[in-house]
Amino acid sequence: MPGDVSPSREAVSIRIGSLRTRMLATTGAAFVVLGVYTVFYAAVEMEGERATSILFGIACALLGLAALPLWWWVIWPRKLVIDAAGLHRVDPRGIPWTVEWRELERVTFAFPQVADKSKGPVPVLRIELRPADETFEDDHPEMERWEDSPPDEPGAVYRMPLGRNRKWIEPIDGALSAFAPGVYRPERRPVPEGRGRPVKVAASVVFLAVAWVVAMMYGALQTGDLGGAAIAVVWLLAIGAWLVRVWAGGATAIGFLITACTSLGGVLLGGAVLMAFVLGTDSDGWDGVLRPIGSMVLAGFALLVPGRLLARPDVREWSAERAES
Repeated sequence: MPGDVSPSREAVSIRIGSLRTRMLATTGAAFVVLGVYTVFYAAVEMEGERATSILFGIACALLGLAALPLWWWVIWPRKLVIDAAGLHRVDPRGIPWTVEWRELERVTFAFPQVADKSKGPVPVLRIELRPADETFEDDHPEMERWEDSPPDEPGAVYRMPLGRNRKWIEPIDGALSAFAPGVYRPERRPVPEGRGRPVKVAASVVFLAVAWVVAMMYGALQTGDLGGAAIAVVWLLAIGAWLVRVWAGGATAIGFLITACTSLGGVLLGGAVLMAFVLGTDSDGWDGVLRPIGSMVLAGFALLVPGRLLARPDVREWSAERAES
């Protein structure tokens, strides 16, 4: 979970939130803005063929709107506070809780070995609480979502993932060592090698990146003005940032790209088929639309193929392995 660590003499406070939700909401907002701008630019500034740009812009805006309802999760100011009294979850809109040190038999903080140079995925930082007695579950029903039952130990434990940001290791480890020396057990975890990046991921990202650069350069050259160049740069940065997350194995990035590629590819191919159906055998009508129909078909397949490759089971397993390690 992303956030900022702000240590003090009294406590350590970590702002927590959902990285996946933050990325989804931010990307959704970007897609809405870029989609609306694309439609506006195509309708007002472009001359000649506008159908493909307008259709593409509408599809992007609709995809972005689907993510915007999650925006309220991003501004949710949740915090995890570690002090002399115990652990506190500050959650103004949800269910806050406090666990005192005397209620715990063991507190484990699992974190990667900072000096490890392995190229595998960095393990998730995780705080694990083992209650001192069986009354803990009844006293803290609000913590049910973190409850787990390890097969090798009796009773329940409560595991809270904190993301992969290594800058949190020192302040959290220091706070737990200072405030809970009797129950704290640090667990330094080696960075595993993990499985290699699937060829499907590498091929999809490289293909989409090259295709996107070519498409944006072609669009900018066709417009021949600063407005076209500006929108091309914005689109390159937006999609480039998303492809970086896909390359890294981000589950949300991969899932959203599968949806986007499949949806947009289907829209473009469907639009091409619809235009061909409307024209029918009218040979005179085909003269002006053969080029845009061909572009829509090409773009549709260029999106559908990476989308289906990324949806393969081995890609999902690789992404899940990186998320759970």
